[in-house]
Amino acid sequence: MGMIKSRQILSGRSPIKTGLDFSVVESLLTNFNTTPGTTIKFRGGATMGFNYVDGEWTNGIKVVATLTEGTLSGSEYKGKYSRAFEIAVNTISEQDGHPQGGLYVTLDRDEDYGHSGGSPDCGIRAIVTNYATCASGGVRGMDIMAYARGVQANVHGALITARVRSTGSGSGPIYGARIVTKCQSGTGGFSSMHALEVADESDGVVCAANSIVYIEKQSNSYTGATRAGVEIINNCNASYSKAITYGVYLKSGASGSNITNVFGFDSADGTDGFTAGSALTSAGNIDGYFRVYDVATGQALYVHCYDAVPT
Repeated sequence: MGMIKSRQILSGRSPIKTGLDFSVVESLLTNFNTTPGTTIKFRGGATMGFNYVDGEWTNGIKVVATLTEGTLSGSEYKGKYSRAFEIAVNTISEQDGHPQGGLYVTLDRDEDYGHSGGSPDCGIRAIVTNYATCASGGVRGMDIMAYARGVQANVHGALITARVRSTGSGSGPIYGARIVTKCQSGTGGFSSMHALEVADESDGVVCAANSIVYIEKQSNSYTGATRAGVEIINNCNASYSKAITYGVYLKSGASGSNITNVFGFDSADGTDGFTAGSALTSAGNIDGYFRVYDVATGQALYVHCYDAVPT
């Protein structure tokens, strides 16, 4: 196998303490009468850890690798799906309530070690940097795929939960998931920018109850009302403030792919925000309006708001 060693090196002003360093390079492997690319396998489980050293950056395990395209085999290179670290798991448990997984990460901070530095503890941190010029492809921080090849009760690409237990409290916001997009390029050149894109690429038999974005509130003891199902806040720096042209923008992307209705209400008795009426003639005073924009004609239109329930 390769070289397994414990080392301490300097990076800037602070030493880096590495619990295990697998340096799989040709010169080292030659000394062990083997060749580059040798795998390191742990059978029956392995425990690796390190002791906390005050004032040091610490790494329990460090894996360093250089990925190449490999040799050409047919029409593809063997290194097409190269990776520095791979976990392959086969589960055979048939017991209910066994949420088994390939990678399990826990990170705990003891109650005696509170801090106010502003940087949250992070269970998994992935940083991917591309310095090259790429005509296509680009860079992506993470890929998550959940394949269903058999009969499944449900399929989830990812489940993200932010939970504050009954003994916890705080003063800042709670996010189930936070997505931030930053474009600081001085030259631009990108065709579009979306902080969140949700794409439904279904091409099989689709169930009747299907939607692209599904928002549901579930609570058994929540004491306050929810302010909004969808909340849009334009909170730009005053020096760079820009308007949001459309709060909601609807567009049919292809011929026949129409958006039939702007809104749909499940009931007409007011519980879902809509109340049906017949031959209404009185609507009170017009005390406001909201603006809509006809992109096709370039004309602004206005919908009146009345101060009384129409009769």
